Amino acid sequence: MTTDHEGSRTVRPNWKQLIGRLAELQDRAGAPSLPGSTLAQDKGMRARVRKGINVQTESYAYADVLPYAVYPNGLAMKDTHQSRLLKAAAIIAQHKNLRHHAGITLGACFTALSRALASDSGQPFAVNPVKPDAVASRIASLPQLGDTAAVETIHRTLSLGDDRPLRIDFFKLTETFLYWDTSVQTNRNNSGNKVLRDYFNAALFTPQEEGSGEPESSSAPQSYANELKGDLS
Repeated sequence: MTTDHEGSRTVRPNWKQLIGRLAELQDRAGAPSLPGSTLAQDKGMRARVRKGINVQTESYAYADVLPYAVYPNGLAMKDTHQSRLLKAAAIIAQHKNLRHHAGITLGACFTALSRALASDSGQPFAVNPVKPDAVASRIASLPQLGDTAAVETIHRTLSLGDDRPLRIDFFKLTETFLYWDTSVQTNRNNSGNKVLRDYFNAALFTPQEEGSGEPESSSAPQSYANELKGDLS
């Protein structure tokens, strides 16, 4: 693993640097490339990282992901968190129209997808507890799912929007996977419940009102820099 030295302290690459790198690759996804070019190398990395989605193929992603399986405090991740990081990175790479936007939670991203699907059908979006839409139906089981099943459900739900750009905070998404909790002793700690709360809370606002709570600038490079600033200084 490559290390940098700042005075007497060794700074090890960590998972946030990996996710920042993937965010940059996503911005260039779909651009034409020539063999041997940087873009071609980027596509090769994305193709390998995508294979981390399941245990049968995740070994193809090891060389690209595991060197970053380190917490910001410098400690190496345990096996469980390494597996979750592989899946988080794979989710990002699997969906080429997914873009990083600071502050947008997974639940809010799902709300935006529900709005888009409703618009496609010429209907206004509204939460319907009796007849939930395709997004709400798929994510309803998240509070009861372990991390592996949750990743598959989230992957399938995001696939509903693969033909359109979707925005989400890649760093928050990764933290959701890293610290996935199915505790039923307190709803506050249940990760699936948190996703659902964010989904329904975002549904209470119009798109304009939602936008008022987002960062003023959606400049991706600046967002990456802000996320990494505290860990690299």
